[in-house]
Amino acid sequence: MIAIFKNTLILLLLTGTTTGRRINERRSEQTEQQNGHPERRMPILTEPIDLGTAGDFAILAKTGISTVPDSKITGDIGVSPIAATAMTGFSLTLVDGLYSTSDQVAGNCYAADYVAPTPTKMTAAVSDMETAYSFAKGTTNSDAARINLSGGLLAGLTLTPGVYTFQTDILISSDVVLDGPENAVFIIQTTGALIQD
Repeated sequence: MIAIFKNTLILLLLTGTTTGRRINERRSEQTEQQNGHPERRMPILTEPIDLGTAGDFAILAKTGISTVPDSKITGDIGVSPIAATAMTGFSLTLVDGLYSTSDQVAGNCYAADYVAPTPTKMTAAVSDMETAYSFAKGTTNSDAARINLSGGLLAGLTLTPGVYTFQTDILISSDVVLDGPENAVFIIQTTGALIQD
């Protein structure tokens, strides 16, 4: 199974950057809408979400990253607040205590238990990831066609930029194409699991 991304960077189902001020303006608009001010409409997501320093990572996790060789990951990966032992299957080689390398990663591998300044870098990246996640989680989907699309069976579909919401598990058993312009934004929200078969 191969995920195909056309002209798009996907990180934690989020991509791109905007200013923190714009995020706060959107949050303010959403809060006013939720607090009963109907004259304010929910914003339409047209700008990339600010990932901050989390955007420096191809994969960033708080609970671990596992692989069954051979993976081909382009970009840095990292875990925090947990230790490097939570990155399994990579055969890591520690470099100066700051980061590790792996034949499966075209980039560096970082963990919170490496020497300074790595722990500070990882704490900031995870904080930025959580901020971006909270914003994306709060983004409203008002397009009925993107709610429970295909019952969560996404195999063979081409998705265009926007918000997709599922109250079911999402199953990806073959190629899914995310097709959009550079810096396109795809937010996939689910109360279920994401299953890659």
